[in-house]
Amino acid sequence: MLRATRFRIYPTAKQELHFRRSFGCCRFAYNFALNLVNETYKETGKGLGRFAIQKAITELKKEDEWMSEPYSQCLQVVALSLSRTFINFFERRGDYPRFKSKSLFGKLSFGCLIPPSPPWEGGKCHKSPPF
Repeated sequence: MLRATRFRIYPTAKQELHFRRSFGCCRFAYNFALNLVNETYKETGKGLGRFAIQKAITELKKEDEWMSEPYSQCLQVVALSLSRTFINFFERRGDYPRFKSKSLFGKLSFGCLIPPSPPWEGGKCHKSPPF
């Protein structure tokens, strides 16, 4: 059985800046990948899979230094989320994916339970009650 834990964190100003930058990088990667999938479909008539999206995001990280700031797991989850959104769309369980703005993108996920070196060391962290 898989279980999830939700945390409420109270970051310091420096940590909050790190999270804002990570949100921005993930949003940029999502929009970049969605545009790439749309353009590829227009040109070839086929979309891109999750691993092709991950490879494109890795290439983007090599081009732009500021994209290296968030954890790599966060950007991998972006590719997983986008590919899952397309799967849900084609199986008629959801709408076509849309580009994200600052107000629509407030999710930052890690592929593991705890990130390799948590950016909130020294900040407060409260576990939410289980439901």
